[in-house]
Amino acid sequence: MNHHPIVLCTPACSGGSFIYRTLVSSLNAVGISEISDFWRSADMYMPLDPEAHLLHQGFIDVETFGDLFLKRIESCWDVAQRLERPLLIREHSHRSVFLPQVTTESLKSVSRINDLFAARHNSQLKCIVTVRNPIDSWLGLCANFPTARPETFEEYCLRYIDFIDGVSDTQSAQIFKYEDLIHQPEGLVQQIFTFLDLSLDKPLDWEAVNAVSSSGNSGRQTVQPTLHPRRPFRIEFLREANESDSYATLCSRLDYPHLNNDSEGLISGSEDQEPVPSHNVLSVIRSLFRPADK
Repeated sequence: MNHHPIVLCTPACSGGSFIYRTLVSSLNAVGISEISDFWRSADMYMPLDPEAHLLHQGFIDVETFGDLFLKRIESCWDVAQRLERPLLIREHSHRSVFLPQVTTESLKSVSRINDLFAARHNSQLKCIVTVRNPIDSWLGLCANFPTARPETFEEYCLRYIDFIDGVSDTQSAQIFKYEDLIHQPEGLVQQIFTFLDLSLDKPLDWEAVNAVSSSGNSGRQTVQPTLHPRRPFRIEFLREANESDSYATLCSRLDYPHLNNDSEGLISGSEDQEPVPSHNVLSVIRSLFRPADK
């Protein structure tokens, strides 16, 4: 088998671990999960990363570090080749796109790993890009990683747009929705196999999927595809979403309903107000979107 590595790019808290396990099982792949050369640790205790020690001490620059990082990936590719299996790489896209201290100007495509590979081999990797309703991924990010997110929802949506902009820059990447895996898992996996120019010759085996080990798994655990209720939010966030132009653009480009048309998860009341009786919630929502009196 001479199949190039396959890259999976997923925003944080968007079902990436579940998608990764499903694809490792379906592809019978060698998998490596949540890797990125953008990982920067203030802790110098990194026993498995000698190159990072050199970078931290200034003996090599970021470009050299990226080159060494790619060589380590290629070593994993060699293992997969010997086993006659594809290599599936789950990139830590949050590290390279969504962290507040990261700038996205250096990205040439949706995948930093693809950028490194293309520079060396003059060939693009297939990139499976999965997305989730940005409201749900943002609420999950706030709940699980409140210190590792952009300061505002508007900034998050701007970075999300940068993320999907990378897909349009290459023919080797395609976007798939997490929600489609939940509602039509066989159909979504078939679409991914078609994109990869592979044949899906066996049904999904959820026991095998859940036997795959991976990092991540920050979300609500499930054995089979399950659409969980939306995490709760308050009226302040509804107002913030309504004021975000980037969020409206993102909804349009990814074909997700705007929150003002889908208020599942709204908690009655706000942080600085008395709770709103449940029968008045709809009127409060309407008031947020009513044009101001002239």
